[in-house]
Amino acid sequence: MNAENTEQLHQQLTNDEEVRARISSRAYEIYLSRGCEPGCEVEDWLQAENEILASSTEGQPPRAATESTLPAVEETETKGEEVK
Repeated sequence: MNAENTEQLHQQLTNDEEVRARISSRAYEIYLSRGCEPGCEVEDWLQAENEILASSTEGQPPRAATESTLPAVEETETKGEEVK
């Protein structure tokens, strides 16, 4: 695959909502694995993007976040209020 085709595929994948959701979930997993310390959001996102896109272009299913890898998130019906 030449560089132009690779770039086109990258653009198609990153514009896909399902792929972006997988990247987001993986970036969150990376954040959690770093101890939830702020300051590396871009690096976490780029690492997740590289992992997900690499597995997508190799024909393997992207690694998806599972319930066992993500902490439980408390849902609330309040608007814009932080849960403490």
